[in-house]
Amino acid sequence: MIISPANSTFVNSTLVGNLTTHPATVDDLLYYDMGVVNLVSILQSFLSVITFLVFSFVLAFIPWVQRSAFVILSPKNLLLFGLSFFTGVSIAGYSAHTLKRNSMTASLIVIPLAFAEMFYLSFSMERSRDVLRLQSSPIVYKLFQGIYWLTLLFLSIPAILTLADYEHQFWYNVTSMVAAFGVVLLDCFFIHKSSRYIFNRTVEVSEVNGPDAAGTVSVFRLPSV
Repeated sequence: MIISPANSTFVNSTLVGNLTTHPATVDDLLYYDMGVVNLVSILQSFLSVITFLVFSFVLAFIPWVQRSAFVILSPKNLLLFGLSFFTGVSIAGYSAHTLKRNSMTASLIVIPLAFAEMFYLSFSMERSRDVLRLQSSPIVYKLFQGIYWLTLLFLSIPAILTLADYEHQFWYNVTSMVAAFGVVLLDCFFIHKSSRYIFNRTVEVSEVNGPDAAGTVSVFRLPSV
């Protein structure tokens, strides 16, 4: 079930009646035993803490390796940090929503998750940009660039609806599914083009230095990957 403020009110209003008989859904089963509720919330909180610890480690490790604090201000690093931060916030939102289901705790999931998905997609695009230009025609590159911007727009709509307190589950579902389709399509495109680039590089090295040298091609030599 997609989390949104629209269905949180419904869950709260029907929860008590369901629990007096027998749990009929996964949500009812979770709330049938408050011990299970607390356990799930603790596990979600633990995952959130782990995410923030990894984020803090990467934030300190990259400047230490590069011997410069300014390296963290590169576009790719900023996007990666944004992805890690908002992922941790959304997991913390799930923990709060498990304990108390209402529109406020649902917003703590929907809004950070939308930002995390946008940072993820932007990071993938930034990382693969040079390869896409090499492996795609200008028309194809512009087409998928347009899909990228449209996907970002659809990813932002659930958060906008949440901020506007728009309580219609249908539009949450529609925009979420369209955004998910765009993310999957772009990911497949990035993987295809990057794999094709690696294959072409392997063939070039093999033709120049012989078949035994094909294994020396390193993914770290890919531009912006």
